[in-house]
Amino acid sequence: MPAPRTRAVDELWGSRGGEFPTEPKDHGAEIRRYLRDPDGYLIELGQGAGILAEMGRPATR
Repeated sequence: MPAPRTRAVDELWGSRGGEFPTEPKDHGAEIRRYLRDPDGYLIELGQGAGILAEMGRPATR
């Protein structure tokens, strides 16, 4: 299941003509996926997920 921020991007960009050719891939410290925009360009998207914990630093918001 995509992270909440990723789901929001799916909904927003999907409503504007973007297509997601792959499901999100969880690489531990990062969630990555690809977006094809209405002009056909392939865009790589990444969201940090746990990288601060891996570095021994607390996450803050």
